[in-house]
Amino acid sequence: MSSSKRQGPPKHQNKYAWKPNAGCKINESELGGKLRPFSSISGVCPRCKEQIDWKRRYGKYKPILEPAKCQKCGKRSVRQAYHNICSSCSKDHGICAKCCCRTDDIVGRDVSELESERKALEEAIQNARERDRRTLLRAMDKKRPGTSPAVPKIGDRSREGDLFPAKTLDEYAASAGLRDNDKHDEDHTDEEEEEEEEGNEEDLDKEDKLFTLRKKTEAKRDNETGARSSQLDAGHLCHYWQSVIGIIAVGVSSRHLLARSLARIAAVHRCRHWDPAKD
Repeated sequence: MSSSKRQGPPKHQNKYAWKPNAGCKINESELGGKLRPFSSISGVCPRCKEQIDWKRRYGKYKPILEPAKCQKCGKRSVRQAYHNICSSCSKDHGICAKCCCRTDDIVGRDVSELESERKALEEAIQNARERDRRTLLRAMDKKRPGTSPAVPKIGDRSREGDLFPAKTLDEYAASAGLRDNDKHDEDHTDEEEEEEEEGNEEDLDKEDKLFTLRKKTEAKRDNETGARSSQLDAGHLCHYWQSVIGIIAVGVSSRHLLARSLARIAAVHRCRHWDPAKD
C-alpha cells in the first residue's frame, strides 16, 4: 500500500443527497417545523454561521433552553444556542459571539435592535393615514432581501417603445403596410352596409305578409264562430219548447217530472247565453 494520498472523486459517487430523519414523522409544532421556525442567526462570523446552518440542516442543532452566562460580562444574557458571549459584548469588542475571534464582518442584526426599530416604526406610523402607512410598508418590503420583484403597474411607461418602435402611429402603419388594409376594410364595410339594408327590406316584407295572413285567419275564425252560435241557438230553442209542451201536457201532478223539466229549461237557458268567443 502506497503512502501517497489518493486524489480525485470518490470511488462510489452518491446518486442522491442524504436526507436526515427520512423515515421519521415530522412534528410541525416542534422547533424547526412550520409552526415554530428557527430564529435568524446573528452576531457571528460567516464561518460560524455556516456551522450553525449545517447543524440545523442535518438535525444536529440543540436549542438553548434558558439564558446562558456570558464569558465576558458574566450576566445571563446569552439567548442564542452555541453563543459564548452576549450580543452587547460582541458589539462592544467587535468579536464573534461563538468563536470570540475579532472580525469586521458580523452576520445579521441583533434581535433587540430589530424589536426596537419595529416599535419605533409603529409609533411613527400610528397617527398616519392608512394610505401613507401602506405605502411605507410596501417600500420596506421592497428593500427587504428575499422578497419577490414588484409587479409592473398599469401606468408604468418605462417600456413604452417596445410595442411601437416608431415615433407616431402613422409611421408604424406605413411600415407595417396597414394603410392598404384600411382602404380594403372601408370597401368591405360599404358592401356589408348595403347587404344589411337589403336584408332589412326583406324582413319588412315578411312581416307584412305574416300580418295579412293573421288578419285573414282571424276573420275566418269569427265567421265560423258566428255560424256555430246560430246553430246552437236553434237547437236550444227546440229543446226549450219541447220542455214547455211536456210540462203543459202532464200538468203539475208529478213533482219529480216538474223538477226535471225545470232543470232542463234552466240548462237550455244557460246554453243560450253561452258565448264561445269569450271562452
